[in-house]
Amino acid sequence: MENRAVSLDSALCEQHGIAVYRVGDVYDTDDEDIPESDRGKWFVSAIVGTFPEDLVRAIPLADSMQEAERLAVEHLIVRQ
Repeated sequence: MENRAVSLDSALCEQHGIAVYRVGDVYDTDDEDIPESDRGKWFVSAIVGTFPEDLVRAIPLADSMQEAERLAVEHLIVRQ
């Protein structure tokens, strides 16, 4: 059941122009402004104009890609 839910979250994110990325894969991990504990976490990104920027930025960092997709669905898509 869990895998099915994850697949649905992933499909919904793709359909709505939402992507998730690992902090350390996108940002310079030598940057002192990024805590070591956050470098392996995942964040949500959306195409400009699809959702209010403040809503996207309010989504907390996640420990996994699946959790980030679930949070995106909960915070952005379900609230539409």
